[in-house]
Amino acid sequence: MPQQQPLAPQYTTARDFSVNFNGTNEGAPPYYSLRRPKREFPVFEGNDVLKWIYKCNHYFDVEEVAGHDKLKLASYYLDGMVLCWHQNFMRSLGGQVVPWPEYVEALCCRFGEGKKSIRRTH
Repeated sequence: MPQQQPLAPQYTTARDFSVNFNGTNEGAPPYYSLRRPKREFPVFEGNDVLKWIYKCNHYFDVEEVAGHDKLKLASYYLDGMVLCWHQNFMRSLGGQVVPWPEYVEALCCRFGEGKKSIRRTH
């Protein structure tokens, strides 16, 4: 009777993913980890805000970016008139911390279709 291979483990995040490899070591087969492909963070210059927000959220999920780091990371990739808007927006808040969802709402109001856009992104 042929031996059955054990079932593959379940992975909850991309960081948990590894591939077991049936090597010559009977007791403990060696294993190796697959690295996720590096993705460039999208630059935003004011066009298609919904597409940019979708890509940002996807990047945040895959890279497991903490909530308090999302705006800091995203703002680094703003350019042109969006960067000017961002600087003025942040200055107007006087150093107040802005959660990512609130920032997205303000960004959509300025560069998208306002609240209608936000509902379509979640």
